[in-house]
Amino acid sequence: MPHIMIDGNTCFASFNNLGHHLRMHALLRAIGVLALVAGLGFMGQGFRFFAYPAESFSHNQWVYYGGGVAVVGLLLIMFSRPSDEP
Repeated sequence: MPHIMIDGNTCFASFNNLGHHLRMHALLRAIGVLALVAGLGFMGQGFRFFAYPAESFSHNQWVYYGGGVAVVGLLLIMFSRPSDEP
């Protein structure tokens, strides 16, 4: 196992753990992008850019739900950035 000297102390780097974290960040970012696109689609439906299904919710509900989903997606994208910490 490789070791790194930091301020006279030996730290052991776990490369397996690093790969797991990068995969998790990529998965969260992909889910965030999908949620953002879906939320914007719901908002478009609420603003009557396309009206399907015609009788499901009031138009304001689609805008609110879509906005919420889009915000969650945007937050996932923002917080899925890998940190510089080991």
